[in-house]
Order: sequence, then structure tokens, then C-alpha cells
Amino acid sequence: MIGSLVSDRGNYTVVDRSGRMSLRMQRSSAKDADFDNVAGPRLRVHADPGELRVLRPDGVPFGSITTLATTGSTTDPEISVRDASSRVVGHVERQARGAVFLDAGSVSRRAAIPAATASDQAAVGLLGIPGLTDEERSALYLLWSR
Repeated sequence: MIGSLVSDRGNYTVVDRSGRMSLRMQRSSAKDADFDNVAGPRLRVHADPGELRVLRPDGVPFGSITTLATTGSTTDPEISVRDASSRVVGHVERQARGAVFLDAGSVSRRAAIPAATASDQAAVGLLGIPGLTDEERSALYLLWSR
């Protein structure tokens, strides 16, 4: 166990085992959220139709999740995970029991997580954003998928 999640009027805080704040998310709008850790501002998330961007507090990207609808198809959308330079570093693949993040070689898996909607699947992509700690990736998934 890395800690627990505490909710307060739509804002969420990840606390460590000793009860200290590890990461706090505050939504500033339906499309934006700011994340702070004990050292201060850590990252921001901005959602646009078809793209979820993870940024440093100064606006420099960590990476993004892009969702492309498959025109005229009943299959799931194509969800790519991109690094700070917009290079594809992986994708989200829908599976019978949920969704999984696969690296660019479709070899390394982060996690298989129940993901019923396209929005849930995009949140799984947060597990593959480069430059974040595993705790931050997990918190982003938990918080953004709500």
C-alpha cells in the first residue's frame, strides 16, 4: 500500500502511510486540474476533445494522451501516449477484462484495468506518461478517471 485517497468537495489528496499529503489534485474547471506535492506545484492536466495533456507547472509538457475516433467503425478509439516531444511511446489496448498500456513495441505492460468507456481507456494512458513517478501515474489514473 502506498497510501490512501481522501476526497473533499471534488478535490482529492493522496496521503502516504503516515497520513502526510503526498499529492493533491484541485480541479480549476471541468477541463483543468492542478497537482501539488509537498514541495509545491508539481503538474497540471488539461483536457481538450481528443487530447489529455500532462504539463509541468510552467506549461512544458510531460506528455499527452491522444484519442482518435475510428471513423465508421464500432471498434474502440485509437489511444496513443506521447512524450514531451509528441513522439508516440505507447498506446492503450482494449482487452476482454479492461484496458492495458503497452509501450511502443507492444511488449511492456503497465496494468490491466477495468475500463468501460473511451474516457476510462484514455485515463489508462496516464500510466505511460514519461517523467512521472509510479505514484504520480497511479494517482493521475485514479483521480482523472473519476
